[in-house]
Amino acid sequence: MSTHDSIDFSQLPGVIICKDKEGRFLWANNEAVKIAGFDDFSQMAGKTDYDESVSWHEGAVGYRKLETEAMGTGRSAAGVEVASKEGVPTRFLTYKTPVRNSDGEITGVILVATEVSDELLQQLNNALK
Repeated sequence: MSTHDSIDFSQLPGVIICKDKEGRFLWANNEAVKIAGFDDFSQMAGKTDYDESVSWHEGAVGYRKLETEAMGTGRSAAGVEVASKEGVPTRFLTYKTPVRNSDGEITGVILVATEVSDELLQQLNNALK
């Protein structure tokens, strides 16, 4: 792969979102846009988790906690978060990583989340025993 290759991250499975330091959506893949309750990213751009038009707005305070931790420490933060998916509370394994500019200053956060079923959580718990 060269630096000139174009990669279409919008089609990757799971949820991928990039936010600025204030939590405004700068970019999201198609899965994130759909789960958020929008048809395309232009409807989501500039909003935050707190915006009532975002399907998961009721959990905004909790989501922001992991983002603030990642940006405050400069390291990735991970956790299990629950968000509304088509009106159904759904569990996601979430990783939030700070984004830095060319000067090394943290300018936001990128998050990657994968839906986690009860069955998968049970398998993970069994593997840890």
